Amino acid sequence: MPVVSTIKPEQEEQNKIQKFPYEDRTYQSYVENGFEDEIPDSVKQIHEFETKFHLGLDLKTYQNDFKRIVHTITRFKTMETGEEVLIYYERWEGKNFLGNALPPILDHWEGFWIEQTRIPKYREGSDSTIIDHYEMGIPIKHYTIPWNKENLQKIYDSCWGPAQHRILYHFDGKPLAQNDYAANKEQFENLNYEQCVNIILQHGGFMAKHVKHLEKEDEIKGFKTFVNEFFDGSGNIDREKIQDFLGEIKEESNRRKYVKTNQNQNDKAGS
Repeated sequence: MPVVSTIKPEQEEQNKIQKFPYEDRTYQSYVENGFEDEIPDSVKQIHEFETKFHLGLDLKTYQNDFKRIVHTITRFKTMETGEEVLIYYERWEGKNFLGNALPPILDHWEGFWIEQTRIPKYREGSDSTIIDHYEMGIPIKHYTIPWNKENLQKIYDSCWGPAQHRILYHFDGKPLAQNDYAANKEQFENLNYEQCVNIILQHGGFMAKHVKHLEKEDEIKGFKTFVNEFFDGSGNIDREKIQDFLGEIKEESNRRKYVKTNQNQNDKAGS
């Protein structure tokens, strides 16, 4: 009996075809740093779906049926550096070697990825230059497309498929000219950041987000102040303050139970 290779003829042919590049570095950073078993399910699922599409795509026979359409471009400033950047989202459509339509990829994004870092841990002893192993470090966000008109044109040029289609333009997650596509596109392309902020403020969207951000900061500051009240001047826990605080909580709990009980009795009497 001959030994049959697991390589299929159509698979070998497909491997010879130059496929299109796409952003997959988040997944690859886990693999390259030795954390294959720690890849988040969301990252793993995206990688598997997009890899399956990419490997199954037949660009030799059905190149005209391949569509890589940009459907949304968003423009914003990063929280990390304050740099104004672009992220865009694509829809992929195509056929396999049998001419069957592949399951489409609806929201592949470009312009952003997260690097999973690793930290060297050195062997114990006097010689601290020998690395014993690596441990998972803090993820680092990478934004790869700075905002400018040249990069915006490159995004337009990257489309494979219909030339005439409507792209959703978002600034800080919202359209600038609501219900007016042409005006929204023109503003997105030509206004500076401050002008865009002023427009969003008129809609209430940017302001609402900013207020929530300030509220969150106040919550964090308030919590830190609250925690610090239970430490003395030497940084040690003051148990008397904690006991007093727990006593206040108990008194407040009893007061609310009393009020609720009286309210229920009054409701029953009224009915």
